[in-house]
Amino acid sequence: MQKIFPLKRWLCMALVAASFTFYGCLLLVPFSSLSAERKIALSAVLVILGERSFDWRRRLFCMEGKN
Repeated sequence: MQKIFPLKRWLCMALVAASFTFYGCLLLVPFSSLSAERKIALSAVLVILGERSFDWRRRLFCMEGKN
Protein backbone atom coordinates (compact mmCIF):
# COMPACT_ATOMS: atom_id res chain seq x y z
CA MET A 1 0.00 0.00 0.00
CA GLN A 2 2.87 2.40 0.73
CA LYS A 3 4.25 2.08 -2.81
CA ILE A 4 0.85 2.62 -4.44
CA PHE A 5 0.16 5.97 -2.75
CA PRO A 6 3.11 7.89 -4.34
CA LEU A 7 2.20 6.45 -7.73
CA LYS A 8 -1.40 7.63 -7.34
CA ARG A 9 -0.20 11.03 -6.18
CA TRP A 10 2.02 11.53 -9.21
CA LEU A 11 -0.66 10.20 -11.54
CA CYS A 12 -3.19 12.61 -10.07
CA MET A 13 -0.80 15.53 -10.53
CA ALA A 14 -0.17 14.48 -14.13
CA LEU A 15 -3.91 14.33 -14.79
CA VAL A 16 -4.41 17.82 -13.36
CA ALA A 17 -1.56 19.08 -15.55
CA ALA A 18 -3.16 17.39 -18.56
CA SER A 19 -6.48 19.04 -17.76
CA PHE A 20 -4.85 22.48 -17.61
CA THR A 21 -3.02 21.73 -20.87
CA PHE A 22 -6.22 20.78 -22.68
CA TYR A 23 -7.98 23.92 -21.44
CA GLY A 24 -4.91 26.00 -22.30
CA CYS A 25 -4.95 24.67 -25.85
CA LEU A 26 -8.58 25.72 -26.03
CA LEU A 27 -7.41 29.35 -25.88
CA LEU A 28 -5.36 28.81 -29.06
CA VAL A 29 -8.22 27.40 -31.15
CA PRO A 30 -9.57 30.77 -32.40
CA PHE A 31 -6.15 31.64 -33.81
CA SER A 32 -5.80 28.42 -35.81
CA SER A 33 -6.32 28.31 -39.56
CA LEU A 34 -9.06 25.68 -39.36
CA SER A 35 -12.56 26.13 -40.71
CA ALA A 36 -15.30 27.17 -38.29
CA GLU A 37 -16.75 23.66 -38.19
CA ARG A 38 -13.38 22.15 -37.32
CA LYS A 39 -12.75 24.80 -34.66
CA ILE A 40 -16.05 23.92 -33.02
CA ALA A 41 -15.25 20.20 -33.16
CA LEU A 42 -11.73 20.75 -31.80
CA SER A 43 -13.08 22.93 -28.98
CA ALA A 44 -15.58 20.23 -28.03
CA VAL A 45 -12.87 17.55 -28.04
CA LEU A 46 -10.54 19.67 -25.88
CA VAL A 47 -13.29 20.39 -23.35
CA ILE A 48 -14.24 16.71 -23.16
CA LEU A 49 -10.60 15.66 -22.73
CA GLY A 50 -10.04 18.29 -20.05
CA GLU A 51 -13.12 17.23 -18.12
CA ARG A 52 -12.36 13.52 -18.42
CA SER A 53 -8.79 13.92 -17.22
CA PHE A 54 -10.01 15.92 -14.23
CA ASP A 55 -12.72 13.30 -13.57
CA TRP A 56 -10.16 10.47 -13.54
CA ARG A 57 -8.17 12.39 -10.95
CA ARG A 58 -11.26 12.59 -8.74
CA ARG A 59 -11.93 8.88 -9.18
CA LEU A 60 -8.41 7.99 -8.10
CA PHE A 61 -8.75 10.03 -4.91
CA CYS A 62 -12.19 8.56 -4.15
CA MET A 63 -10.92 5.03 -4.66
CA GLU A 64 -8.03 5.66 -2.24
CA GLY A 65 -10.16 5.05 0.85
CA LYS A 66 -11.63 1.83 -0.58
CA ASN A 67 -8.26 0.05 -0.97
